Amino acid sequence: MDAITNSFCAGGNVMGNGTWVNVGGNQAVTYGGAAAASQNGGGPYDDPDGRQSIRLLNPCDDGKCDWFLSPVSADQRWYPTVETLEDGSVIILGGCRNGGYVNSANQDNPTYEFFPPKGASITLSILQRTLPANLFPLTWLLPSGRLLIQSNWETVLYDYKKQKETPLDNIPDAVRVYPASAGTAMLPLTPANNWTATILFC
Repeated sequence: MDAITNSFCAGGNVMGNGTWVNVGGNQAVTYGGAAAASQNGGGPYDDPDGRQSIRLLNPCDDGKCDWFLSPVSADQRWYPTVETLEDGSVIILGGCRNGGYVNSANQDNPTYEFFPPKGASITLSILQRTLPANLFPLTWLLPSGRLLIQSNWETVLYDYKKQKETPLDNIPDAVRVYPASAGTAMLPLTPANNWTATILFC
């Protein structure tokens, strides 16, 4: 399959209709990871700039499905998080504009947007406060419809419909987001636990 543009360091998830979505990535590069002379492809890897790409894949049973680009571009993002929402759309959070081991103020993208689009990108305060460790912010949709977002030491509940943050306790012991990249998971929501969300940070 051809990812079309450079998907290194992209974020992804599955939409409510089963479509795979992959957002952002890296600039076009040449040997040693240096920026390619052309950001439109060619050179040794033929990997056009993917930082604004939204790549989509509709799974199929005949082996003929492949990635295609959305006609709508994302804000420029490297290491964003993509979380599926209750209506089947996705929210795209954070990242930086050019890449690097940790983020920095001169390239931070502390915003979120939706796909399919629902307007311009919106600033998210927790991502502004948690430099430099705010890439791939850990995010889960909760049964309440709010998002649990964990970035650097901070944790908030975020009501994206009202654009309201509710602070929670800082995470203990160590930072879990990239580049620490700890294992995290939401345990199953079942009738037996009354659909109570429990999230593990390892």
